[in-house]
Amino acid sequence: MVMACLYLAARFGVGAAVGVMLVAMLIGVVLGGSFRDTPLWLAGPAVWAASATTTARECAATGLSVLATLALAPAWTRAARARAGAGERT
Repeated sequence: MVMACLYLAARFGVGAAVGVMLVAMLIGVVLGGSFRDTPLWLAGPAVWAASATTTARECAATGLSVLATLALAPAWTRAARARAGAGERT
């Protein structure tokens, strides 16, 4: 979630990052709480710490978090460099 927030802030601005993260957290709380015993717990990464109640779920949450971080790191780097380059031209 942190890498997604960093990407959104670098690409679209802080307001977009805050708005998207608030919606994502709300969805995560609803799905994480209401559907904790179903496979839908994966749809709420904001509450994986509370929903991952077994070792298998902890491994799944950790693995998905690592994959998401690895996938979003290059996108965040490109967005940050583009924003930094745009700031130098003005």
